[in-house]
Amino acid sequence: MKKKEFRPNTVTLNLRDDLPLKQDISIEFWADPSRQVIFDLFEIFGLASAELDEIPEADKEKMNARYFECASLILVDCDIKGIDFSTPETTAASFEDERLPWGLFHQALLLYVSSLIEDYEVLKNALRRVRELSNSGTEKKTKQEKD
Repeated sequence: MKKKEFRPNTVTLNLRDDLPLKQDISIEFWADPSRQVIFDLFEIFGLASAELDEIPEADKEKMNARYFECASLILVDCDIKGIDFSTPETTAASFEDERLPWGLFHQALLLYVSSLIEDYEVLKNALRRVRELSNSGTEKKTKQEKD
């Protein structure tokens, strides 16, 4: 079987029109990133500054490296020349690009991951309700048959 490179499904969002950011920049995001990437980012986002002070420097460096690794997987492309998300190193450089407001890509990533988590929670709740409804009919039938 001939192997092919995996190309993720993507969605392009404009930061001003689709996200509550005031820049007319379009970013292509991985539409359905892996669960591990989302959870790793969510864990990093969730750390409070007090917790960061207690983390050893070596662990902070690992966390920083993982952050840009995950960011390079979720952020696929951008409509600004010179911005590159193809590797963790180029992603880190793009986040520090002096032409752009500080934290812009971080905010975009945080908002996007947050929307994915919300979608995941809605889906999880819907699936749980469907399971409860389907089980309730089966349980009633079984209970009626026993009586």
